[in-house]
Amino acid sequence: DFTLSWNEPADNFGVKGYYIKAGGQIIDSVQAPIWESNNTTNGCSVAEWSIIPYDDARNLGQPVIITNDWSGFGSGMPTVSSQPGSQNVFINTTASFSIADTGATSAVYQWQSETGNGTWFNLENGNGFSGVYTPTLTVQASLPLNNSRYRCIVSAGCTQNRDTSNSALLTVIDNSSIEEFTADDLLVFPNPTDGLFILRNKTGENYQVRIMDQLGRIIRQGLMVQPYSDFSMDDLIPGVYQLVLQSPEGKRSTKTIIVY
Repeated sequence: DFTLSWNEPADNFGVKGYYIKAGGQIIDSVQAPIWESNNTTNGCSVAEWSIIPYDDARNLGQPVIITNDWSGFGSGMPTVSSQPGSQNVFINTTASFSIADTGATSAVYQWQSETGNGTWFNLENGNGFSGVYTPTLTVQASLPLNNSRYRCIVSAGCTQNRDTSNSALLTVIDNSSIEEFTADDLLVFPNPTDGLFILRNKTGENYQVRIMDQLGRIIRQGLMVQPYSDFSMDDLIPGVYQLVLQSPEGKRSTKTIIVY
């Protein structure tokens, strides 16, 4: 995260605001002579910025050129101390990949995705991605992103001091066409629960049970073979979990479990 600031033109009569141009593309506009990146842009990749004043009619004035020297920005050797975990999420939900790092000040983050042939490319915010310049990447899950991989490069400013995280896999589960159990076939009680609940199966079928956290990680799974089954989640922190049940024929039901 960084800030750009500049002096207003000597003759600033009629100036309504300023366009921020980076890499030949206008990326933002502001009304005051200061701009906060707010982790929307990787400043290391832009050596020169253009600040272009405009008036009410959007007439453009003479641009102000700002050049960056990032050589003293950040110090130390970064080390990824916590790796991103693979995610299993339903279509049209979000997945989050996070890292933690030590050893450097003012670290810079760049999330990447694999093209499928071992080549990695830098992500940009937008088109289903956010937080690409922060320790946490958020991805809008869609079928084209199924089995995609993500990693983060952490560097000390724009120097060669850097570390790369492990890659994490995104699995997108398409439940849009799966036949659901009826509400009366499967019952979960009590809900909310203190961690212990009972699952009742009226269908007479054996089916797979998976309990997932809000990041899509499977934290419990097993096979239910009795009409009534007890499940314990009392070792989990309070929060919201998803209980996913699937029969051998592919019928599915998803229920929200609240642990207090």
